Amino acid sequence: MKNTLLEYFENNLSENFEKLEIIRDCDSNKVELYRHKKTDKKLIKIESKNRNESVFRKLIGLKSKNLPEIYDVCSGEKNVTVLEEYVEGITLSQKAENFPLSKPDVIKYTIDICSALSVLHSLNIVHRDVKPENIIIKDDGTAVLIDLGISRFVTGTKKKDTNKLGTVNYAAPEQFGASESTFATDVYAVGTLINFLILGVYPSVKTPGGLLGVIVRKCTSTQIYNRYQSVNILKKYLEFILKFKLY
Repeated sequence: MKNTLLEYFENNLSENFEKLEIIRDCDSNKVELYRHKKTDKKLIKIESKNRNESVFRKLIGLKSKNLPEIYDVCSGEKNVTVLEEYVEGITLSQKAENFPLSKPDVIKYTIDICSALSVLHSLNIVHRDVKPENIIIKDDGTAVLIDLGISRFVTGTKKKDTNKLGTVNYAAPEQFGASESTFATDVYAVGTLINFLILGVYPSVKTPGGLLGVIVRKCTSTQIYNRYQSVNILKKYLEFILKFKLY
């Protein structure tokens, strides 16, 4: 059975909404951008083959400045359809290409991502795909973590993830079958993110000096129990470094 918002959206698509572009169209999902003709409000429609609708349902209506709002979710026979807030801005990947990032900016963006992950983790959700392409930087400088397509609930009862999903270089070892993803899986990706934005290489090649290097190396330990077990702890260290300019 379709949900009210999705039903309204699909029934009134041609009359009230204009499709602006297809953001992505691949085997795993299709993402389309729409604009309401009267209000100019934009939203995205996601059709995903990864059946994690329970995660999206948990997030419906949740408001956080560092996460997009999920408006509605519908389960079909072959995929999941999601209506989601469109976040205006450019990806962190694009920003890093066009404007060399300072260490303070990298730390500020990372603190925002930790805030987003803190919300997800409080709901027992692990993102599993933190990377520059999945982070939008708004005009006011706020970083927003998007693309929950491969996120899942942490059960603590599985020996390993059912599906081996993630982005090479950012995905922790456990995402490729070593064990079940945990909150520390996202911590691994955050450490890799910091490293890449500062040095342009991954931790396996080189890590920064000073306290940031210490943080990166702890985040990206191949052993889950050696990493920060909470993004809130990581966030506090980053805030300390930023406040006292220890970068």
